[in-house]
Amino acid sequence: AADAGRAKREARDAHDAAPPHVTRARAVLTRTGEAQQFRMNDAVDDLADVLAVYRKQYQNWRMGRHQGAKTAHERMLTRRMSLESPLDWRNDFKDRINSHLWQHLNLGPSNSSQKPKKITVIGGGAYGTAMAAAAGRNGHHVFIYVRRREVAREIKLTGQNAHYLPGLQLPRTVTATTDVEEALRGTELIIHALPAQKSPAWIEEHRDLIPPDVIYCSTAKGLHLDSKSLLSTAMLKAFGRDQPLAVLSGPSFAKEIVSEQPTSVVVASKKLADAVFVQRVMSSTTFRVYASQDTVGVELGGALKNPLALGAGMIEGLGFGINTMSAYVTRSCAELTSLCMAMGGKSETISGLSGVGDLMLTAFGSLSRNRSCGIRLVKGESLEDILATTTVEGVPTAEVAVMFAEQCNLHLPIFRTVNNILQGKLKPEDFVVTAMMTLPLTMEAHTTPLSEVEASSRN
Repeated sequence: AADAGRAKREARDAHDAAPPHVTRARAVLTRTGEAQQFRMNDAVDDLADVLAVYRKQYQNWRMGRHQGAKTAHERMLTRRMSLESPLDWRNDFKDRINSHLWQHLNLGPSNSSQKPKKITVIGGGAYGTAMAAAAGRNGHHVFIYVRRREVAREIKLTGQNAHYLPGLQLPRTVTATTDVEEALRGTELIIHALPAQKSPAWIEEHRDLIPPDVIYCSTAKGLHLDSKSLLSTAMLKAFGRDQPLAVLSGPSFAKEIVSEQPTSVVVASKKLADAVFVQRVMSSTTFRVYASQDTVGVELGGALKNPLALGAGMIEGLGFGINTMSAYVTRSCAELTSLCMAMGGKSETISGLSGVGDLMLTAFGSLSRNRSCGIRLVKGESLEDILATTTVEGVPTAEVAVMFAEQCNLHLPIFRTVNNILQGKLKPEDFVVTAMMTLPLTMEAHTTPLSEVEASSRN
């Protein structure tokens, strides 16, 4: 006990004997009230940068890293700094930090120089919350629109959305509201994260509140069943005007985004500048966004992998091994590519994050709702019971995918078999044999036109 007390006294004495510049840094750090007063004027950037440097320098001194710092970033934070005239070296220091963190790490142009923007997320489910977290970590002011007051209150008071992502903390810049007008007022980017089938109706109801010049970025993955069309087509029809529209997709479970596990996605817009705007707002060292102009490929890749993931779940539920799953995923990629290209998408898009990448995630990931639905169907649960508690985008998408295949004269047995099982025309236990093992023997890269299959069946 005496040794412990002596150690504490020595640590306190060392703390009190800090160099003069560290003592001044402590005083600056305690002036949080004054810092708040600067939030509403242009001096906040200068003040925030200086405080951040003081804070890091002080932390390095406390941890003994001011001598012999281990990384280039730490050396820059502790090398040749004078607190006498901090604004003189502020710009040079900030440029060096940005250069190291972004250019040397191949993260592209820094978005740290952007002023914080107001970002609106429509939908407080798991993925909407994840998008809010990704934007909030970049310092943007994020408003999540939710329907239930208790969810909004919980996010405001605890910084968590425990119903969908329990135990995961959101950035302090994220808040929530049940008032659509409040969420959309003054917004600079809208991220749409509602279920696909409900999206056009929601837009039509609230389009007068949505600024017509603000980019509307959809993260919903699915095809619209009522209109039998791409979701983006149904959304633009609901707007009734030329709204700037982008589509974000890729292998990304919400839980892992909020947990800051490195994740890569792609955002597409016909106007490349709109895609790049979203890219720069959302990208960080844990959430990388690629830009594209192939809106059809990105949207179809994210939508069509859902019914294919249902089939992967059926294979796992039936107890088949890796041989069967590998063959299934490979043939699924072939059908996915054939249909997307026939609809106007690019093959390189389908072989990227929003196509094959997303298919791998949902076919093998334990968090996939579509995969879980396939497993539950094989185990004997009814589709009605599953859909009563879970949103499974692959169910309505399968029907539209088969319709697209027929329009393009494509015989896609996996899509067709998944849809027939969902429609009650086949039993789940017959999935593998029907979708893969009893087809005509052809070359591997061969895609049989639907008309030839129908003609042979009539003969």
